[in-house]
Amino acid sequence: MQVLIVDGGKLGQNVANRLLAKDEHRLMFRTSEHKITFVEQDEDRCKELESRYHSPIYQGDGTKKEILEQVGIDNIDVVVAASEDDGRNVIVALQAKQLGLDPVIAIVQDPDYVPLLEENGIVSVSAPWATAAMVEDYLDRPGVAEIFQIGTGVASLVGVFIPKGAGVAGKMIRDIDIPRECVVAAVIRQKNFVVPRGDTMIEEGDHVVFVGPAPAVKRANDTFMLRR
Repeated sequence: MQVLIVDGGKLGQNVANRLLAKDEHRLMFRTSEHKITFVEQDEDRCKELESRYHSPIYQGDGTKKEILEQVGIDNIDVVVAASEDDGRNVIVALQAKQLGLDPVIAIVQDPDYVPLLEENGIVSVSAPWATAAMVEDYLDRPGVAEIFQIGTGVASLVGVFIPKGAGVAGKMIRDIDIPRECVVAAVIRQKNFVVPRGDTMIEEGDHVVFVGPAPAVKRANDTFMLRR
């Protein structure tokens, strides 16, 4: 599978490392060998990427259609917009869709972008600790990806950090008004994974991850961010 990663920074490299890993467990699930191509604007980083991955590197602004066309649409099976700038990722993803590329995956942290992406048939991933793993699952484990299939679109994975003074802090998950279409998929507490259950207490500083359709995830996000 030919994977184009737009932006070769930390997120992009994390995705590439995950997709290129060849340990026995991953190869059991892999449907095809992944080949990575990068689009990166910074000249020094382009040299770093070429040295590290020995993959094709196109230097230029990935938000421009001309760069995607230069890579060659027929040479791309999937596009991953992996900048640490949400706005850039949204533009890259929309440009790629306009060129007829599919699937397109955009990494975003702001849930306000999710409805726009989903309306345009773009897969959105928004949980920093799980980004690379979610991209890998989407490409290599169709059965896992189907778990997140809702209606005609793919559900959103969105993470939120619980702020100081949040109204949900000190409450159990079952006592919080969460939309029925949305579930708490994970709680990350001081780098430890907590399996979320009804009696799991939410604490300030927790990283809570929601899965569900964009509108429901947005309402859950707003609830968990609301201060007393």
